[in-house]
Amino acid sequence: MRKICVVTGTRAEYGLLSRLMRLIDESEDCQLQVVATNMHLLPEYGNTYQEIEKDGFRIDARVPMRKPTDDSYGVITSMAEEMSGMNDAFRELCPDMVVMLGDRYEMLVVRSSIPAGGFVFCWGFCRNWITPTLQPCRR
Repeated sequence: MRKICVVTGTRAEYGLLSRLMRLIDESEDCQLQVVATNMHLLPEYGNTYQEIEKDGFRIDARVPMRKPTDDSYGVITSMAEEMSGMNDAFRELCPDMVVMLGDRYEMLVVRSSIPAGGFVFCWGFCRNWITPTLQPCRR
């Protein structure tokens, strides 16, 4: 069974990804893995991870991405926190494929965190960015 990990960071892209997530979840050949990050986990944006759970999906990893300040240093600090968390999540989940949507910096971090040799499917503004190599997960 192929493990397909969907990473979502905002309510907007979750709305676009949720149908695909449902199809993966209902597939007999695939196992859905969900990673929630960024705005989904922040109270000031409504803790929207709860909407994902309300839709019946299990969140396999929560990767915080707090922004301590509103300047470029705060963005870099939040990216560093997310990269460390994504590294841990991908090591634990060991997905065969990662699906992400977006052109924001949090998705750049997601792409950068995927181990070399992993299979990546990027959709949206990165739709042509595909690394079609698949190797066993190394723990």
